[in-house]
Amino acid sequence: MNHGKKLKLALFVGAILTAAGLAYCNKSDDASAGEHDHNQMHTAALATQTVDAGDLRVTFEVMDQKAHETMLAQMGGGAMSAAMQARPYHLMLSIVDKASGAPVTDAMAQVSLTGPDGKAVALLQETMRGGGMQHECAGFEKAGAGVYRAAAQLTYKGRTLAPAAELTLP
Repeated sequence: MNHGKKLKLALFVGAILTAAGLAYCNKSDDASAGEHDHNQMHTAALATQTVDAGDLRVTFEVMDQKAHETMLAQMGGGAMSAAMQARPYHLMLSIVDKASGAPVTDAMAQVSLTGPDGKAVALLQETMRGGGMQHECAGFEKAGAGVYRAAAQLTYKGRTLAPAAELTLP
């Protein structure tokens, strides 16, 4: 085999092995060092609902303050304020591009929450970043068990989107 054919064959085999390796890494259940498995960290959520809003996928989830603090530590950043730490429950809003799954960090969000009694729940909202993700977080006092209605007003690329979710809390 001449040098040109050997080089082409070596490049072809290298490309195939690289593609296979990348595919394996993307499908792996194990997060590599310095990364996090977003779904695994959110298993402590008390309630979760994911909805589509245009070209975005929005996840609303509620977890208690301690579980959220643990998740932030695992993500490698995203410290919360003392005022947020004082709120026992946190409604989090995660936004990703529906097609690519990439985190969206340039959307502006305003979150609202209605308790099972139909009354607006007072929220303290902060943006938290870490581990390649961004979350809008709204701390609140739970108004009892039941169905909570969460809504967001998103401004993204000159558009306004209004995803909403129903979350049942114990």
